Amino acid sequence: MFTDHAKINVTAGRGGNGCVSFRREKHVPRGGPDGGDGGDGGSVWLEADGRLRDLHYFVGHVHFKGGMGGHGEGANRMGPRGDEKIVRVPLGTQVWAGDSLVADLTVAGRRILVAAGGQGGRGNARFVSAVRQSPRFAELGEEGESRWLRLTLRLMADVGLAGLPNAGKSMLLRRLSRAKPKVADYPFTTLDPTLGVVEVPGEDTSFTVADVPGLLEGASQGVGLGTEFLGHLERCRLLLHVIDITGYYGDDPMGNFHVILGELGAHTPALAQTPQMVVLNKIDAVDEATIAARLQEFSARVSELRSEGHPAFSWWPDADIDDTPTPPLTLTVSAATGAGVGRLIYAVWGALQRLDAGDTTVAAGGIGERAPLRDVMGLASLETGAKRTHKAHVLYRPGGHAAEAYMVHRKGDGFVVEGDLVERLVKRTDLANEEAVRYLDRRLNRLGLDEALREAGAEPGDEVEIAGYIFEFG
Repeated sequence: MFTDHAKINVTAGRGGNGCVSFRREKHVPRGGPDGGDGGDGGSVWLEADGRLRDLHYFVGHVHFKGGMGGHGEGANRMGPRGDEKIVRVPLGTQVWAGDSLVADLTVAGRRILVAAGGQGGRGNARFVSAVRQSPRFAELGEEGESRWLRLTLRLMADVGLAGLPNAGKSMLLRRLSRAKPKVADYPFTTLDPTLGVVEVPGEDTSFTVADVPGLLEGASQGVGLGTEFLGHLERCRLLLHVIDITGYYGDDPMGNFHVILGELGAHTPALAQTPQMVVLNKIDAVDEATIAARLQEFSARVSELRSEGHPAFSWWPDADIDDTPTPPLTLTVSAATGAGVGRLIYAVWGALQRLDAGDTTVAAGGIGERAPLRDVMGLASLETGAKRTHKAHVLYRPGGHAAEAYMVHRKGDGFVVEGDLVERLVKRTDLANEEAVRYLDRRLNRLGLDEALREAGAEPGDEVEIAGYIFEFG
C-alpha cells in the first residue's frame, strides 16, 4: 500500500560525562588533573534516497535514536563519539515540526540534521586555572535533542496526469511507460499514485510521469481525498489534462474539463499556474466526425484561455522561437490502441525542453517562468562546523532573533528562571559535587542572575527553580 504520510520521533544521543582523574605515576608526585572530555552524542539525520518509493517503512518504524557518547577517561583520553543515525526517506519528502516546514528534500543525497547530539561534558583537566589547580569536578554530558516530526511525500515527476475518474489515465501510463497500474472498466481503479519512466524513441533521454487517482468536483475541499492526490501534482513541471472524449458517464467533456481546471486552481495558486496540455483520450470509442468536432472545440477553448492570459496555457509563446515549432496544446490519443501516443511523447518531450530552457513568456495575466523548487522554504540556513557535519550538508534552523540569556518570573512564593543558557549550565553540573555547585554559582553570578533575582524581589531563603531543580537564594 502506498503511504505518503508518517509521524516519527527522532532522539539524538546523550553526550558522555567528563572524567575526574589525576595523573599518578612513579617519580611524578604532582601530576595534576588529567580527566578527559566525554564524547558527543550521535546526531539523527534525514537523507533523500531516490531508490525509495514511499513512506511505508515508517508505518512500523517510528523511533530513531543516535548513539550515546562515551565517557571521558584518565590520561586525557576523550570518550568516543556516539554513532550517528541516518534515516533515509524518498525524494520529495517534506519534513514538518508542528506547522513549520523544516526541509523539503528534493535532491538525491541531500542530508539534513533533525536532532543534534548532546555535547560531551568537559573533564577536570579543562577546569584548571591559576586559582584552581586541582579541580575535583567535571561536567555531565548534555542530553541530545528530541522531537516528533511529520513526514509528507510529494511525488517528484516531470509530468503529472490529471483528470476525472475513468478518463483513462492509468491505461495511458501503461502505454507511455512500463508501469503497471491497475486498469479496469469502472472508476477509481487507481487508489495509489504511480510513477512511470517514459523513454523518447530515437533519443537517449527519458522523463517521468505520475498518475494520481481520479479527481472529483470538490477535490480541493477534500472530496474523495482530493487534497491528498492534488498534492502529488504540485511538483510536476507539466500537467497532461486527460479528458474522456466520450464524456464521464454521459457528461459533457468540456464541462468535465472546466471542473478539473477549477479544482486545480482552488487547491493552490501554484498548481493553477502549472503548464498544461490537453489530451483527448478514448478516440477509439467514437467516429472520425466526433473526434474532429471535439478537437476543434477544445483547441478553440484553449486558444481563448491563452488569449485571456490563463497561466496554465500561456506558458508557450504564440510565435515560434529559434525555429522550434510550438507543440499542439490539444492532442488526441487512444490509450487502448496506442493511436497518437507516439506524437504525444514527442510533444511532451519538446515542451519539457522548452521549460528547461526557461524560454517561457509572460502573457497578459500569465506567469512566465516559474521559480525552481527550493530545498528549504522560508527558513534560515546555518552552516555548521566540520565537527558537526560534512561541508555538503546544511543544518536548518528556523530564523529569528537571539533569545535572552534568561528570564526571571515569580511562581507562588518562589521564583523560576528560564533560559537555554542557564538551563544548560545547570543540567551539565554534577549537583552532588559541592565544588561543582560552587563553580556553577560563580558562572550564574557572572551572568548577573543574583542581581536580576534581587530586582524581582527575591530575598535570602527564597526558592529558585532552574531546569526543574530547586535552589535556595542567598
